[in-house]
Amino acid sequence: MKTNRISLAFFLVLTALLGLSDVTLAQVKIGNNHQTIGQNSNLEVEAANGNKTVVDKATGSVGIGTATPSNKLHVTDSADPLKIEGLQTGVNGDVGLVVTADGVVKKAVAEATPLVRFLASLSTTGQVYPTGSTQDVKFHNVDFDTYPGSANTTSSTIKVPRDGYYQVISNIHFYDVGTGGNQSFCIYYKKNNVIISGFEACFRNTQPQRQASSAVTVLKLVAGDSVSAMLVNVGTQAQTVTGSNLQVVELR
Repeated sequence: MKTNRISLAFFLVLTALLGLSDVTLAQVKIGNNHQTIGQNSNLEVEAANGNKTVVDKATGSVGIGTATPSNKLHVTDSADPLKIEGLQTGVNGDVGLVVTADGVVKKAVAEATPLVRFLASLSTTGQVYPTGSTQDVKFHNVDFDTYPGSANTTSSTIKVPRDGYYQVISNIHFYDVGTGGNQSFCIYYKKNNVIISGFEACFRNTQPQRQASSAVTVLKLVAGDSVSAMLVNVGTQAQTVTGSNLQVVELR
């Protein structure tokens, strides 16, 4: 009879345990206030100061310092909530991390390969300009060109690779072929073989000696535009251009 009562008691306890709700069986509370647990937590660890670490029962997200984690791992505190020690030096190809305004950690957007600044220079020697002549300056040498092929000695032009603002510079050195007289000439720039209106650099001298003049301007160009230089001799003496150049520099 005693055995039957023990068996009955065991059966009743087992039935009671099996009858407990799934939520009750699934929830575990550790630490302070061990008899209370948030209704959305599977696991909750509470410190003496009230800070909690929880595992959300619906999503499996872990919250440290918050009972309502919005991400798989959500760490919050009044200041400096996250500290990592022992990080090793990265290698090429590693992805950097950034933190958004709302504290979410993401991969950094890969930076595009920086564009090489466009620089090109043409130079020439020995071109003769008879009096009253108008001629494009013929360049025979490519001094440098960061986009090979942009500086062209056949057409004596420099072609830009993309839209932007460019500084155009020319230095014209010449000497008087004759024995004196009025030396007067003007430098013009041309875009796509058309004179750029409103820009010219002129020089005048009555002495038969070597002279030099420079012309600098900034142009807004689009990809494929070409730049060249033209010289107009309006003096009474023929001129020989020597040691001169045309340069285009991208501004950015």
